Amino acid sequence: MTALSVRRAMVARLRANGHHDEATALKASRWALLKNPPNLTGDQRTASAARQVDVTVTAGAGSGKTRTLVARYIGLLSEGYAPRAVVAITFTEKAAREMRTRVRTELRRFSL
Repeated sequence: MTALSVRRAMVARLRANGHHDEATALKASRWALLKNPPNLTGDQRTASAARQVDVTVTAGAGSGKTRTLVARYIGLLSEGYAPRAVVAITFTEKAAREMRTRVRTELRRFSL
């Protein structure tokens, strides 16, 4: 299930539960997706949702490290943290570029 289809389903559910204003339903669905990204595993979700602690993500290639860190970064921004107050460190410039690209894509997607 894609994030867009999850979002559409959430908007439909919210409207069915009394959120008749589509803008309110869309905003509620955005916040719900930021707090519970649909494309993360249980461990990834735990790492992305952890607050008041530093998080180190170590795993093999293709396991979703960047996806997890991007979800955490976007979640922190959505909770009001300033972008300059969040540090994300990678081991290579290539990984840093990839993370930067994904964060920008997510920011555009959620219009934060």
